[in-house]
Amino acid sequence: MPLHPKHSKPSPPSSSSTMTLRPSFQPGRYRLRAVLTSDPDPSVGGLFATGGDPSQPITTAPNDPRFADRQTWDIVENKDENKDEHKGEKTYKIIYAGKEGFSYASTDKGAPITLGPPKDFTLRLWPGTDVYVIRPTEFPITDGFDICVGIMKDQSELDIHYSFPASARPAWKLYRV
Repeated sequence: MPLHPKHSKPSPPSSSSTMTLRPSFQPGRYRLRAVLTSDPDPSVGGLFATGGDPSQPITTAPNDPRFADRQTWDIVENKDENKDEHKGEKTYKIIYAGKEGFSYASTDKGAPITLGPPKDFTLRLWPGTDVYVIRPTEFPITDGFDICVGIMKDQSELDIHYSFPASARPAWKLYRV
Protein backbone atom coordinates (compact mmCIF):
# COMPACT_ATOMS: atom_id res chain seq x y z
CA MET A 1 0.00 0.00 0.00
CA PRO A 2 1.44 3.48 -0.86
CA LEU A 3 2.67 5.68 1.96
CA HIS A 4 1.45 9.20 2.52
CA PRO A 5 4.64 11.28 2.19
CA LYS A 6 3.96 13.65 5.08
CA HIS A 7 3.08 11.11 7.76
CA SER A 8 4.67 7.87 6.46
CA LYS A 9 1.55 5.88 7.42
CA PRO A 10 -0.41 3.67 5.08
CA SER A 11 -3.05 5.48 3.08
CA PRO A 12 -6.61 4.37 3.80
CA PRO A 13 -8.03 2.04 1.19
CA SER A 14 -10.33 3.70 -1.30
CA SER A 15 -13.95 2.80 -0.93
CA SER A 16 -17.23 3.69 -2.53
CA SER A 17 -19.01 3.41 0.82
CA THR A 18 -19.85 6.48 2.90
CA MET A 19 -17.00 8.10 4.76
CA THR A 20 -16.63 7.22 8.46
CA LEU A 21 -14.62 8.77 11.24
CA ARG A 22 -11.03 7.50 11.39
CA PRO A 23 -10.65 5.77 13.72
CA SER A 24 -14.32 4.92 13.82
CA PHE A 25 -16.13 6.66 16.67
CA GLN A 26 -17.94 4.21 18.91
CA PRO A 27 -21.24 5.43 20.39
CA GLY A 28 -21.59 4.85 24.13
CA ARG A 29 -21.40 6.49 27.55
CA TYR A 30 -18.73 9.17 27.94
CA ARG A 31 -17.47 11.99 30.08
CA LEU A 32 -16.61 15.06 27.95
CA ARG A 33 -13.56 17.16 28.90
CA ALA A 34 -13.17 20.60 27.32
CA VAL A 35 -9.79 21.08 25.57
CA LEU A 36 -8.43 22.98 22.58
CA THR A 37 -7.16 21.51 19.34
CA SER A 38 -3.88 23.34 20.06
CA ASP A 39 -3.63 21.67 23.50
CA PRO A 40 -5.45 18.34 23.23
CA ASP A 41 -3.87 16.79 26.32
CA PRO A 42 -3.59 19.32 29.17
CA SER A 43 -1.87 17.70 32.12
CA VAL A 44 -3.94 18.33 35.24
CA GLY A 45 -7.34 19.72 36.08
CA GLY A 46 -9.82 20.30 33.34
CA LEU A 47 -13.50 21.00 33.04
CA PHE A 48 -16.17 18.51 32.04
CA ALA A 49 -19.62 19.04 30.51
CA THR A 50 -22.03 18.83 33.45
CA GLY A 51 -25.79 18.33 33.18
CA GLY A 52 -28.30 20.16 35.33
CA ASP A 53 -31.84 21.41 34.96
CA PRO A 54 -33.87 21.17 31.71
CA SER A 55 -33.87 24.30 29.54
CA GLN A 56 -30.83 25.69 31.37
CA PRO A 57 -27.31 26.07 29.96
CA ILE A 58 -25.05 23.04 30.31
CA THR A 59 -22.34 23.98 32.79
CA THR A 60 -18.78 22.84 33.42
CA ALA A 61 -17.30 21.37 36.56
CA PRO A 62 -13.98 19.79 37.53
CA ASN A 63 -13.29 16.07 37.67
CA ASP A 64 -14.64 15.59 41.18
CA PRO A 65 -16.77 12.77 42.69
CA ARG A 66 -19.40 15.38 43.68
CA PHE A 67 -20.18 15.97 40.00
CA ALA A 68 -19.54 12.52 38.50
CA ASP A 69 -23.21 11.49 38.28
CA ARG A 70 -23.98 14.65 36.25
CA GLN A 71 -21.02 14.24 33.87
CA THR A 72 -22.05 11.06 32.08
CA TRP A 73 -23.44 11.47 28.56
CA ASP A 74 -24.83 8.88 26.15
CA ILE A 75 -23.64 9.59 22.62
CA VAL A 76 -25.96 7.78 20.22
CA GLU A 77 -25.86 7.62 16.45
CA ASN A 78 -28.83 9.16 14.67
CA LYS A 79 -29.53 6.46 12.11
CA ASP A 80 -32.35 8.50 10.53
CA GLU A 81 -30.22 11.54 9.62
CA ASN A 82 -29.26 11.96 5.97
CA LYS A 83 -25.45 11.62 5.95
CA ASP A 84 -25.17 13.26 2.52
CA GLU A 85 -26.02 16.66 4.04
CA HIS A 86 -22.94 16.47 6.28
CA LYS A 87 -20.29 15.35 3.77
CA GLY A 88 -20.86 11.71 4.66
CA GLU A 89 -20.33 12.19 8.39
CA LYS A 90 -22.53 10.34 10.85
CA THR A 91 -24.63 12.45 13.18
CA TYR A 92 -25.13 11.91 16.89
CA LYS A 93 -27.29 13.00 19.79
CA ILE A 94 -25.57 13.71 23.11
CA ILE A 95 -28.04 12.68 25.81
CA TYR A 96 -28.09 13.22 29.57
CA ALA A 97 -30.34 11.31 31.98
CA GLY A 98 -32.28 9.45 29.30
CA LYS A 99 -34.18 12.13 27.37
CA GLU A 100 -32.63 15.61 27.63
CA GLY A 101 -29.37 16.43 25.88
CA PHE A 102 -27.21 18.95 24.01
CA SER A 103 -29.58 21.49 22.47
CA TYR A 104 -29.51 25.14 21.36
CA ALA A 105 -31.89 27.85 20.21
CA SER A 106 -29.53 29.33 17.62
CA THR A 107 -26.06 28.96 16.15
CA ASP A 108 -25.22 32.60 16.86
CA LYS A 109 -21.74 33.13 18.30
CA GLY A 110 -21.91 32.74 22.08
CA ALA A 111 -25.37 31.13 22.09
CA PRO A 112 -25.60 28.71 25.02
CA ILE A 113 -25.78 24.95 24.68
CA THR A 114 -28.75 24.04 26.85
CA LEU A 115 -30.23 20.86 28.25
CA GLY A 116 -33.28 20.15 26.13
CA PRO A 117 -34.62 17.98 23.32
CA PRO A 118 -31.36 16.60 21.86
CA LYS A 119 -30.25 18.11 18.56
CA ASP A 120 -27.96 16.47 16.01
CA PHE A 121 -24.19 16.99 16.02
CA THR A 122 -21.21 15.65 14.14
CA LEU A 123 -18.09 14.53 16.00
CA ARG A 124 -14.96 14.98 13.91
CA LEU A 125 -11.64 13.59 15.11
CA TRP A 126 -9.10 16.41 15.00
CA PRO A 127 -6.07 15.38 12.87
CA GLY A 128 -3.09 14.14 14.86
CA THR A 129 -4.99 14.02 18.17
CA ASP A 130 -7.50 11.91 20.08
CA VAL A 131 -9.98 14.77 20.59
CA TYR A 132 -13.21 15.54 18.77
CA VAL A 133 -14.67 18.79 17.48
CA ILE A 134 -18.43 18.76 18.09
CA ARG A 135 -20.45 20.65 15.48
CA PRO A 136 -24.17 21.41 15.24
CA THR A 137 -25.56 19.97 12.01
CA GLU A 138 -27.96 22.83 11.33
CA PHE A 139 -25.08 24.93 10.10
CA PRO A 140 -23.55 23.91 6.78
CA ILE A 141 -19.91 22.83 6.86
CA THR A 142 -17.84 25.31 4.87
CA ASP A 143 -14.16 25.44 4.06
CA GLY A 144 -12.28 27.81 6.29
CA PHE A 145 -15.08 28.68 8.73
CA ASP A 146 -16.28 26.49 11.55
CA ILE A 147 -19.06 26.53 14.11
CA CYS A 148 -18.50 24.21 17.05
CA VAL A 149 -19.32 23.57 20.70
CA GLY A 150 -16.91 24.99 23.27
CA ILE A 151 -16.99 26.72 26.62
CA MET A 152 -17.54 30.40 27.39
CA LYS A 153 -14.58 32.65 28.15
CA ASP A 154 -15.36 32.45 31.87
CA GLN A 155 -15.39 28.64 31.44
CA SER A 156 -18.72 28.25 33.26
CA GLU A 157 -21.02 27.05 30.44
CA LEU A 158 -21.01 25.44 27.01
CA ASP A 159 -21.68 27.67 24.01
CA ILE A 160 -21.39 28.07 20.24
CA HIS A 161 -17.95 29.12 18.96
CA TYR A 162 -16.92 30.48 15.59
CA SER A 163 -13.47 29.48 14.39
CA PHE A 164 -11.48 30.59 11.38
CA PRO A 165 -8.66 28.93 9.43
CA ALA A 166 -5.45 28.30 11.35
CA SER A 167 -7.09 29.08 14.69
CA ALA A 168 -7.39 26.64 17.55
CA ARG A 169 -10.83 25.17 17.94
CA PRO A 170 -12.67 24.07 21.05
CA ALA A 171 -12.57 20.30 21.24
CA TRP A 172 -13.58 17.49 23.57
CA LYS A 173 -11.59 14.62 24.99
CA LEU A 174 -13.99 11.73 25.47
CA TYR A 175 -13.52 9.29 28.34
CA ARG A 176 -15.55 6.08 28.05
CA VAL A 177 -17.51 5.34 31.22
